[in-house]
Amino acid sequence: MLFRHATAALATCVLVLGAAAATVSTPVLAKSAKAKVEEKSSEAKPADAKDAKGPEEATGPKVARERMGEWEVECFDPKVNGLSCQIVQKLVATESNKLVLIVSIAFDPNSKKHLMQVALPLNFMLKPGVEIAIGDQRTVAQVDRCSADGCFIEGVAGDDLVNAMANGAKADVKFLANAEKRLVIPFSLSGFSQAYEKMKSRNAA
Repeated sequence: MLFRHATAALATCVLVLGAAAATVSTPVLAKSAKAKVEEKSSEAKPADAKDAKGPEEATGPKVARERMGEWEVECFDPKVNGLSCQIVQKLVATESNKLVLIVSIAFDPNSKKHLMQVALPLNFMLKPGVEIAIGDQRTVAQVDRCSADGCFIEGVAGDDLVNAMANGAKADVKFLANAEKRLVIPFSLSGFSQAYEKMKSRNAA
């Protein structure tokens, strides 16, 4: 399956610094050893912003977007949960044109924490968790909740993960479709550092 940057299906799950991630106060991401299972690698491409809008934008705050590499800085008027901006990347499957991955991060200057959400489609094994791999950095997170729209990892990302994203070229999201098949969704880190710094400065303003 090939992927590109995003569209419909999971679009209703786009984190607008929403309730879940902004209220989770305990870390859900922790280092873990790499699972020894067969991997099926996939390529990805970004979604167009105009195709990735969720219906919440029709009644929610005004959203201004600025693309930096493969990331977008999304800023809200009025603020959402006390924060102005987040950075986000969304990927869709080329074959189905359905959104298969959303990664969003917002820095909270008050708590000095990085609020992170990863959204994935349904129908994969939840118990083994989801691995985010960036070079030698391995982070495994448990899924916090699933809805009709998809499954979500929500919480506080450690500085080691954020630093790896700022200094890396690409990341892989890995999870088990079944006991013998591991799926890999790669996403680009191009532009992450610049987008992160702009988001951080606007949230501190």
